[in-house]
Amino acid sequence: MTASIEVRGGSTELMEDMRDAVHRRVEAAGEMHGCDTEITRTGESIRQDCDEELVDPVSEVVTDRSDSLSLIRRDALAASEDATYLMRAVTENGGTATYVGIGGSNPSGHHTPTFDIDEESLSIGVDVLSTAVRKLLS
Repeated sequence: MTASIEVRGGSTELMEDMRDAVHRRVEAAGEMHGCDTEITRTGESIRQDCDEELVDPVSEVVTDRSDSLSLIRRDALAASEDATYLMRAVTENGGTATYVGIGGSNPSGHHTPTFDIDEESLSIGVDVLSTAVRKLLS
């Protein structure tokens, strides 16, 4: 039997605790039923908070726009593992990082069969980010 299991948590520590608990239970269930178990990690998501010094200018750019962009200034980011690992590497090497989601408001969430990017929003994202960068450099 093969099972695909994903664990996530509100923090990296919680995710690690949950992952370890799942491993213990899978191994115990296999032993209890005389089955071999093999656990292969195919991915995981860490939590990485955005740096406030980048959140502020990006938020100001969005607020100053004349269109109807909605702003969620800060949200828990314990997903999008590609972004969180990149953000962590940047901060561990002395940089600052933030996460901006524009054009992906699909209610079913990321990494689902129905997830789709609103391509018309790409130019908005480029404008928001380039304006924020210019603001930071001025």
